[in-house]
Amino acid sequence: MLPKIKVFSWRLGYDLLPTYDSITRIRQNFSNTCPRCNNNEETIIQVMKYCPVSREILTLGDLNNKLLEGNYDCCIDWLENVLCMLDAKAADFFTLL
Repeated sequence: MLPKIKVFSWRLGYDLLPTYDSITRIRQNFSNTCPRCNNNEETIIQVMKYCPVSREILTLGDLNNKLLEGNYDCCIDWLENVLCMLDAKAADFFTLL
């Protein structure tokens, strides 16, 4: 697996990606609205699961929309559910993170 994919996965699991929501904690006059859909705050779970653009991509994943089921507040909870649907090798990788 490419190192940048490992780093992205690690940052995703630990909620360390630079979303607009995390930037607003540092910069007061910064909008945290998602630039893709302009509907919600741009948090990691919103970017990965709830944004209409992300939902479209996840629908194409041929997992019978199982990645779209359930409501989650934290990305790590959603990732744990996704891991239950992936093969053992992918699950082992995320468990290692």
